[in-house]
Amino acid sequence: MVQLPVSGCLQLRLVELYPADNTLWDPPTDSGIPYLVSIDIRNISPSPIKLLSRKWLFQAEDGVTSVVEGDTVFNGHPILYTAHLFNITGIHVIQPSVYTTLTFLAKNDEGQLFVTQPLTFLIK
Repeated sequence: MVQLPVSGCLQLRLVELYPADNTLWDPPTDSGIPYLVSIDIRNISPSPIKLLSRKWLFQAEDGVTSVVEGDTVFNGHPILYTAHLFNITGIHVIQPSVYTTLTFLAKNDEGQLFVTQPLTFLIK
């Protein structure tokens, strides 16, 4: 497996996290509760960066881990220019008390691949 460099040229920030409105979603099931997660991504590098894919890692208190990976970021590969702020908001159905980690695979304008610093937070 190739180890990609980790870069701090994209800042990830958790904006909002709360149970989703049950009027829009089915009631909670054994598989979990729908949570709305909103995250800002800001390019703090001097050059454009293209987001290629995303990886969510969910680790429960009992040690059970699940991974959700996607080949795109909202059905595409957005380009973030210098100082550009991009927001992703979505629903994840998960059990409470889960440590959540998000990383992105990205490419700079020189074609170099890297992963972002991980954003980790607890869903209570």
